[in-house]
Amino acid sequence: MSERRQTDILIAQYRETGQLYRQFNGFRWQLHSLAIVISGGLIVASFAYVKEANLWWVRDAVLVIAGIITTSLLVAMKKHRYFSDSLAYALSHLEDALNTKRIQRTTRIEQDVLKEDNSKPEKGDYWNVERPDDRGNMLERFFARRSADKWLGNSLLALLAIILACIIINTVIGVTS
Repeated sequence: MSERRQTDILIAQYRETGQLYRQFNGFRWQLHSLAIVISGGLIVASFAYVKEANLWWVRDAVLVIAGIITTSLLVAMKKHRYFSDSLAYALSHLEDALNTKRIQRTTRIEQDVLKEDNSKPEKGDYWNVERPDDRGNMLERFFARRSADKWLGNSLLALLAIILACIIINTVIGVTS
C-alpha cells in the first residue's frame, strides 16, 4: 500500500474516531444534568403532591424510582467515560502515527497516553498546553486541578444518599403515624 493511501486511511480513521469521541464526551456531561433534573423533580414531587399520611408508601415508591434512575444514569455516565477515554487514547496514537502534534484532552499532560516508544508525552508534543495551575488565584487553581468527572460522580452518589435518607425518614414517619 502506498504511503499516500496509508495517510488517507489514517486521516479517515482520525475523523471518525474524533466524531465518536465528541459524541461520547458530550453524552457523559449531559447525563449528569439529566440525572439531577429527573431525580430532583421526583423528590420534590413526592413530597409536594403526596401529602396524605396514609399514602407514605406512594412517596417511597416515587423515591425508589428516583434512586433507580439516578443509579442507571450514574452507570451510563461511567460507561461513557470509559469509551471516551478509549477514543482519546486512539486519537493520541493516530496523531503519533500521522507524525503531528497532539491535542490536549486531559487537564494534565502527565495523565495522557504514552507515546509509541513508551515515553511520557512532553509539552513539545502538543499544539498548546494549558496547565490548571499556571494562572488564577489559589481557589481557582484548587478547583482547576480537580477532576470534574469525579466531582460529578460524587454529586450523584450524594444525591443517591439523599434519596435513601428520604426513603428511610419517610418510612419511619409513615409507619409510626
